[in-house]
Amino acid sequence: MIFRATREWKSFLNIEDEIILNKFLEEVAQHRPAFRNADDVKIAQLWCAVLELKKENQELRNKMKILDEIFALIAESYHSKDNKLLESLEKF
Repeated sequence: MIFRATREWKSFLNIEDEIILNKFLEEVAQHRPAFRNADDVKIAQLWCAVLELKKENQELRNKMKILDEIFALIAESYHSKDNKLLESLEKF
């Protein structure tokens, strides 16, 4: 059986993944002036994609750090209230 080669490989993705990929490619396209001036455009475009992923990862890490601090404060508050309750029970 002979298969016809196609350049529209993204059409073989499920629709949700194709949408996600297209949005990501739009983000990478903002670096077009940089990667178009490279000797190897495809490799430079891949590095720009890695850059976008790195920025997204850093943003998530920053948000996680904030959440960790919030939960640490909540846990500290909970433990201090628990200790006060124990102290009052001991006095009783």
